[in-house]
Amino acid sequence: MKPAIFIALGLCLPGCAVVSSERSAPAGLSSENIGYYSLPRALVTLEITQNGDAINAAITEPFYAADPAHKYVLNYKSSPLSADTIEVEFESNSTLLKKISTTTEDKTDEIILAAVKSFVGILESGDVTKQATSTVIARLTFDPVDPAERTAALAEANKFLRNFLRFRKFGAAKMSDMVGDWCGIRGASTESTCDSDSWPIKLAVSVPGDVDPAPRSAAVSVPPDCTKGICYRPPLPVKFRLSFGEVALDERTIEIPNAAPVYAMELRKAFMVTKIKNIEFTKGVLTKVRVEKPSEALALVTLPLDIAKAILSVPADILKLKVDLSSQEEALAKKQAALIDAKKELAGKRSVEAGDPPNSRRVVVSVMNGRPLPQSSPLGRRGSGSGAPGERSDDGNPHTRPGPGSEQP
Repeated sequence: MKPAIFIALGLCLPGCAVVSSERSAPAGLSSENIGYYSLPRALVTLEITQNGDAINAAITEPFYAADPAHKYVLNYKSSPLSADTIEVEFESNSTLLKKISTTTEDKTDEIILAAVKSFVGILESGDVTKQATSTVIARLTFDPVDPAERTAALAEANKFLRNFLRFRKFGAAKMSDMVGDWCGIRGASTESTCDSDSWPIKLAVSVPGDVDPAPRSAAVSVPPDCTKGICYRPPLPVKFRLSFGEVALDERTIEIPNAAPVYAMELRKAFMVTKIKNIEFTKGVLTKVRVEKPSEALALVTLPLDIAKAILSVPADILKLKVDLSSQEEALAKKQAALIDAKKELAGKRSVEAGDPPNSRRVVVSVMNGRPLPQSSPLGRRGSGSGAPGERSDDGNPHTRPGPGSEQP
């Protein structure tokens, strides 16, 4: 086989993906689909409570949910040239990925794992004193890096707060002071309205560089190519600043899934070696990747040598077969010789039983009218015994049979 064929195979097989991701199809799953997964997005809850005369605001720790705008069908692409083991694990009661393990052995290899945690503390006012009981004024859940959702949540929270203050039994002067302070207009009436920049509860969100993070809509408008593997969102550090007007209540940096851009990770087969790839997620967020793969070039270089060894082993097998046949023929010849010896021994025993002494011969000469008959004569071959006409006995005299009219000695 020419080296060019090996090179062509080596370039072809690694280009094949063992797992691919495609946008969810309305028709449902096909025979090669092994399920579907969603990319994660972080959600937070803004909670406003009232303890006596104190108003508290807090943002809960982010929790992760499936992003409905990013759902992918996970496809397994089999190959007759490889033995594959695919394992996909999801978070409990969720479509968020937890682990993907691929073992492709070209037979290929293996498994990808990972883990990450993000947390955010509770933000609350440090200037007020908590009472034993509290009243929830507003509780709103939203995506903090989505400008539209963030703006709508803050507007709703302040609306709840104003309605709460308006209908509570506060003195008119006190309400006027509170609303005036928040709007930056000291002494304003309770009916005063403020623009969004002067709302009392504010939440600023920024990424390193003090820029706004990209919204999820940006990821939808430029989808990645996930047909050669899987899509994922890496963690992104985001700074949160919660305030009443210009007074900061809390400020911290937490990690949440980066909404955009979405990245793609390839899961390809290897050529003539075992490839192990382990990917692990925590609540759908990529945290760890491990790849283990021997040299494909070394396997390609040693292939001709392996083929030569296989070819050279064929004459050895033939020689072994010939040796086996020769041994069988030799054993058969020995058996035949033993059989001949056994027959000779049996013939000797029968001769003894007939009365002939061992190692003796009887020679009978046929005569007619006192003269021996020629050997060629039918009469000369008559008689008993095994001797031929003209042969002598052990005493040197010819054996004769008296004929009619012959004299006896």
